[in-house]
Amino acid sequence: MLNNIGLPGILFLLVLIIFPLTFWKIFTKAGFSGFWGLFSILPGGVFVLLLVLAFVDWPANRKSDP
Repeated sequence: MLNNIGLPGILFLLVLIIFPLTFWKIFTKAGFSGFWGLFSILPGGVFVLLLVLAFVDWPANRKSDP
């Protein structure tokens, strides 16, 4: 099977796996749902995710009331 895919296909599959997992971890550490990481698969999704991380208040940084 891998003989027909070639190097570009393998790199594409790696990106398809690594990007969502990486953003999943970042969003869960920021206090958001990890499902936001799935947007990294869409064209322009990484840009949108970076905008969300830059301009939205993170739940993990909010101070809890005593």
